[in-house]
Amino acid sequence: MSRYEYLLPDLGEGIGEAEVVSWKAKPGDQVTEHDVLVEVETDKALMELPVPVTGKLVEVGAPEGGVVKLGGLLAAFEVAGAVAPAPAEPATPVAEAAPPITPPAAPAAVTPPATPAEQPAPGPTVRPLAAPAVRQLARDLGLDLAAVAGSGPGGRILREDVEQAAAQPDTRVEAVTEPEPGTAAAPLTADEHTRVKLRGLRRTIARKMAETARTVPNVLGLCEVDVTDLRELMTELKPLAEAEGVRLTYTAFFALATIQALKEFPQLNASLDEENEEIVQHHRIHLGIAAATEDGLLVPVVRNADSRSLLDLAAEINRVSKGARERALPMSELTGSTFTLTNYGSVGGWYGTPVVNIPEIGIVGFGSIARKPAVVGDQIVIRDMVALSHAVDHRLIDGAVNASFGSSIRRRLEQPQRLLLGVHNGHG
Repeated sequence: MSRYEYLLPDLGEGIGEAEVVSWKAKPGDQVTEHDVLVEVETDKALMELPVPVTGKLVEVGAPEGGVVKLGGLLAAFEVAGAVAPAPAEPATPVAEAAPPITPPAAPAAVTPPATPAEQPAPGPTVRPLAAPAVRQLARDLGLDLAAVAGSGPGGRILREDVEQAAAQPDTRVEAVTEPEPGTAAAPLTADEHTRVKLRGLRRTIARKMAETARTVPNVLGLCEVDVTDLRELMTELKPLAEAEGVRLTYTAFFALATIQALKEFPQLNASLDEENEEIVQHHRIHLGIAAATEDGLLVPVVRNADSRSLLDLAAEINRVSKGARERALPMSELTGSTFTLTNYGSVGGWYGTPVVNIPEIGIVGFGSIARKPAVVGDQIVIRDMVALSHAVDHRLIDGAVNASFGSSIRRRLEQPQRLLLGVHNGHG
């Protein structure tokens, strides 16, 4: 027999570690090559990693909730004969709401009767089936998931199960509390203090935002855009798009205007290679679309956005946004954007201050559309208005260029017929 060590493989661009969500086998189990071994979470997606060899699982590199670094020990196996290390199979992204996968049953083994000094150890505690976001919600609410009945496939605990159980006092767990310095510890209730590990996507966001704040002088431009004509055009085109099986949204128009403005100002469709002190000018526009998920913000990518029609753009934005929310996109669709768009108006925001998505050097943000008074000629009239924010990395882009870029987007949205024709709207 020999020992085979399975090291955490490269899971994609920029991924340096993974958090263990659930083991599908435990040390001592006999496992078969290609069966699912473990479900892990990175800053981009949930993934299932397969068993690399047939044998006995003898060690795991981290418990559930623990983190394994790239190249670190994920698991060790006892196998018959010598087994040469082989490239790990690609990880399979899975949606968080997917039914749980039952681990392979271990083959029966003949063991001698236990003596009084060798009583069998208690069996492992069954871990409740729930997505990481649901586990986080339970921790935030102080709930013991073991006491929550799951209504999802295979008994999986859903968000609504946790919310319904939140009112049940017997499902609460005591929070971690600390006394004030210099005072004696006193009994505390569960709602005074809770410690939650910073893990998964939220930890990655925290690190990236801190890095951005340290390195990028973010300069922001703001303007209000009259989209009255755009709303009328939307009303006219929506039924035609639905007939083609496409849900047409304002985000598609915002994206099209941004893409055309980037063609006018190609210096913004770039990224910064700080290590080599080089500006990387991209020849194609791969547009990142910020998408809010239960675990935090993800940025799926619309590839070759500059070659897509309005309907094609709308369909692809809908597809990648849905995939991001379900945490079901492959890594290739969550990396490689050259410029990012965020639409916080979809959740009711009016103004926003979007932060550049490094290593990119620009981002645009759109608020919600609202009826507001505006001056048209010499008259004050009610128009449909939207707030546009556009931020750039001031190390590479000057304020005047950023202002001109924002004006280019505004003109296109205020003249949507010319936007659809791809006509340059001139300056003003």
